[in-house]
Amino acid sequence: MFPFYVFEHWWGLLAEENRDARRTYEAPKEFNELLAFPHIFLPYRAIEGVLRALERLKIVPTSLNYSTIRGRVRNVNTKFPEANDRLEVIVDATGTSANEGGQYIIAIGYRIA
Repeated sequence: MFPFYVFEHWWGLLAEENRDARRTYEAPKEFNELLAFPHIFLPYRAIEGVLRALERLKIVPTSLNYSTIRGRVRNVNTKFPEANDRLEVIVDATGTSANEGGQYIIAIGYRIA
């Protein structure tokens, strides 16, 4: 599912997209689908931070700002396969809390409604 071809052909895809464009794009439109996936789990600002980190690590040629990410992801129609008996789900809830506070609230006797 991960579109590695986007990174392999980044500059070619970008040049083709910018050929007849009125404004210059910073990333190819195929990159939009890649951005839509983390938005299922992360807000736009977090995706912006991840892209900046990936750019510093030289994994992504350029990072995008919040408004560009938002505009691109809003226009992507993400479809997932239908659930069936063979679907497996793995969840890692490390650091995720289902209540308002931590263990210290339970230890001092407060209840969270």
